[in-house]
Amino acid sequence: MSSSNDTGILLEPYLTPYHVIIYPTLTLTLMTLIYGVYIPTFISAVHSLVSRRKALASSNVYLIGSVSLFVLATLFTATEVWGLTRQAVIEFDAAKTRDYDRFRQYRIQDDAKTVWNGILDTSSPLMNTLADWMLIHRCCIVWNRNKIVLYSLVLIATVLNGLFLSTSLVEAASYNLPHLPIHIAVMVTQMTDNTVLAIAIFQVLLASMTGGRIWWISRQARKVLGSHINAKYWAIVAIIIESGVLYGSSRVIEQILIYVEVFQFRNFIDFSIISTLMSGLAPTLIIARVAQSKSVDNVEQAMSTLHFADGLNNPERSTDTEGGGHLRRQSLDNNGLAPVKIDKIVGPLPISQP
Repeated sequence: MSSSNDTGILLEPYLTPYHVIIYPTLTLTLMTLIYGVYIPTFISAVHSLVSRRKALASSNVYLIGSVSLFVLATLFTATEVWGLTRQAVIEFDAAKTRDYDRFRQYRIQDDAKTVWNGILDTSSPLMNTLADWMLIHRCCIVWNRNKIVLYSLVLIATVLNGLFLSTSLVEAASYNLPHLPIHIAVMVTQMTDNTVLAIAIFQVLLASMTGGRIWWISRQARKVLGSHINAKYWAIVAIIIESGVLYGSSRVIEQILIYVEVFQFRNFIDFSIISTLMSGLAPTLIIARVAQSKSVDNVEQAMSTLHFADGLNNPERSTDTEGGGHLRRQSLDNNGLAPVKIDKIVGPLPISQP
């Protein structure tokens, strides 16, 4: 009896109403709201890309990327619903019956929990890689397929996403390794945090490079066509930059809620699902936003004008306006983004055997 009481005291922090009821309820509600916005946004974006496949070759790139992101986001959402619901049921049974055997085994070593966290941990870096691919493709087109820019961005993205995937796999495996040394677990978590922050900076840099390049070219257009087109070009730049800021802000908010002690309510909801789903929603949202707005045709016309004006001010460059303009138009039809998910909801804890 004493051993059972000791176990109950040890597990009590994980069997409170906040952890058993409020945490899964708020987390699933927030995730459902985001995914509910994602579904119509994805449908709108795919419809736009499919209808423009013949006109723009880059539509195939963004169509494949958008569909892949949605599939991963759906897998992530379904897995989170299953895993979090199963965990809540186990915790509720333990709190109600005071029989802690199943819950203790769940905390120490549970194959289903490992699968759950493994899918969640790997979904985020995979979604981030796809979003990077879309954003790098767009950035390089705007930079006239400059090889130095292309190779540099691909190298950085490969290293960062490779580290992110590696640390995520180690974290996923650690959920079934109850005797994993604490210092190794802490080191892996710190590596994941640092990698994710580096990825956030990289995403903002990519968006800034794309938007900055468009702004620079638009300066040439204003010299030829006047300042009345300034608002149109600034709208294009805003759409590009917005995606990078959207990711960065979600990443910063998540980190604050995790590490700043003043936000005690961070224990009541898993805010990391925002950055994970945002990696798929953000680029899809930009595609749908441009497609549904009245400025869709203006975007293409604006980019053709930008290339034309740039050619007038740079006569030594190629005068293939149709080809160059077509490439530039591709870069602004959609935009991409990649947040990530750092911490898992539940991990193995060193629980002493009764």
